[in-house]
Amino acid sequence: MSGLLSYDAAAGEAILQAGTRIGQLARLLDAQGMALRNQPDVDVQSFAGAISTATHGTGAGLPALHADARALRLLTPSGETLDCGQGRDDDLLQAARVSLGSLA
Repeated sequence: MSGLLSYDAAAGEAILQAGTRIGQLARLLDAQGMALRNQPDVDVQSFAGAISTATHGTGAGLPALHADARALRLLTPSGETLDCGQGRDDDLLQAARVSLGSLA
């Protein structure tokens, strides 16, 4: 499950699948005239893995990737889908960022 599902260059937002590798994401965004504001040097991890582990880029003074995750769709072990962020269960969004796998 990887790839860019949609983008809005004017809003600076993109919807992507969790398994999208950072390097792949950079190329997909570039094709749309967009970019990550802080690109990690190591770009082989998935976006979901990167935000779960506080992966940061090389830009001094810029936040880690999880700071740019405005909303997430999570799948529970029972198969329930949980949407969080942008006014929907913002506490869950905060918990999911840098969760270090603790949500599993």
